[in-house]
Amino acid sequence: MSRVESKSGGQGNVEERTVVKTFKAVTRKEGAGFTIHRPIGDSEMSTATTDPFLMLDELGPVTYGKGEFEGAPWHPHRGIDTVMYLKEGQGDHQDSTG
Repeated sequence: MSRVESKSGGQGNVEERTVVKTFKAVTRKEGAGFTIHRPIGDSEMSTATTDPFLMLDELGPVTYGKGEFEGAPWHPHRGIDTVMYLKEGQGDHQDSTG
C-alpha cells in the first residue's frame, strides 16, 4: 500500500492506494549520445499498459555546463504534448515542427 495525502478530501486527509504495476527502466543512449532511463515507452509495451503516457524518460542526475548538452536531432512530436520536469537548473525542449 502507498499512502498519499488527499488534496480534494480536505486538509490532513490520507488516502491509501494499492500500487497496480511497476516498470523497470531500460537504460539507453538517445540523440547525440546522452543517457536516459526509460521505464515507460519500451517497444514491447502496449499503449493499453502505459496509457495515458507514450513514454517517460529520466535524464540524470547529471550536470552539463552551458553549451555542453548536444541534445537530440530535430524530431516531430506528431501532435503529442511534452512535459519536462526539472528538479534543479534549467532546460528547454523544442519540437522540430514548432
